[in-house]
Amino acid sequence: MNLVELENEREIVPEFVQRYYIEETFEILLNSISRQASLKKHSHLHAQFGYCFNGEFQFNLPNDSFIFKTNDSYVLKSNIEHSAIIIDDIYSLDFKFLNAEECLNNIKNNVWRQDDHVFNYVNKNYNIYLLKKTDSIISLSNTNDYFIVCKSNSELTICEQSFSIKPMRIYKIEEPNNSLTIQNNTETQVIVIQINK
Repeated sequence: MNLVELENEREIVPEFVQRYYIEETFEILLNSISRQASLKKHSHLHAQFGYCFNGEFQFNLPNDSFIFKTNDSYVLKSNIEHSAIIIDDIYSLDFKFLNAEECLNNIKNNVWRQDDHVFNYVNKNYNIYLLKKTDSIISLSNTNDYFIVCKSNSELTICEQSFSIKPMRIYKIEEPNNSLTIQNNTETQVIVIQINK
């Protein structure tokens, strides 16, 4: 078992740096955006799960707007035009995914907001887990793909091996053991994204 850092990075616009991992049916994006940046109107085929690790921004839709702060999360339906105004420098996760109908059928509006919470179940293809406390442990199947991101420097135990991980980095678990157990050994948020095969 190994934990591999994925190193793709790009500048979207000045003051907006993004770490990313992209496959055909999903995208994992970590965003570092300063107050000087502007996020223009756009839409995409993917539905979008968002989690704000730090900062504050106004999320604008055609007929509505929301303020998201540290530890807020949301899900946006596909093909909905949106933009953002950065109120305070933000560090956030965007997880964009296809085949979203199952998890979005119960959302009456275009966006579903959650405060201080994150999905444990997105749909049959994707799961997202938030590990918040030092005793957080999840046992997972080794037949799926797993990606890890964090709010700040963190110490993890994965299958009895110790790893140090950093913010603004995307990690992938490669060659997991027969049963996969992850423990967050710090008091900071760690998010595990499970891609079901």
